[in-house]
Amino acid sequence: MKIKIIKSTEPQSWYKEKIGEIFEVLEIDEKNERYIIYKGRVLCSYVDFADCRIIINVYTLNVSNMRNINFIEGVNIIAKYLPEKEKDEFGIQAQHDQLWFGAEEWVTDENDRNRLFELGWVISESSWSANT
Repeated sequence: MKIKIIKSTEPQSWYKEKIGEIFEVLEIDEKNERYIIYKGRVLCSYVDFADCRIIINVYTLNVSNMRNINFIEGVNIIAKYLPEKEKDEFGIQAQHDQLWFGAEEWVTDENDRNRLFELGWVISESSWSANT
């Protein structure tokens, strides 16, 4: 599993200068709500759950076809965050059976992000994506 650093809650964290970078997760520390990405004999590097996003490679998922209602609800959620300057652009992308709409960072509300994941949307190439 990979994660992308999106912020640094603690001003002294080692990853405050690594925002936007992607790391491989070695272990998940549920008790302390963090991902361990490096483990040495003495040193262990971790990232707090709240400071990162899980990166999903949609090509490795066994994703069934998305239902129309899930697609429509997902587009409506993302559209709430559509920046004004993007409204007249051509931002929808498609390739084979995959669609991309909206940048990952647009959707800032955690409940909306979780709902998109529940609906079957994933983050791919820094955008929200759905398989058809």
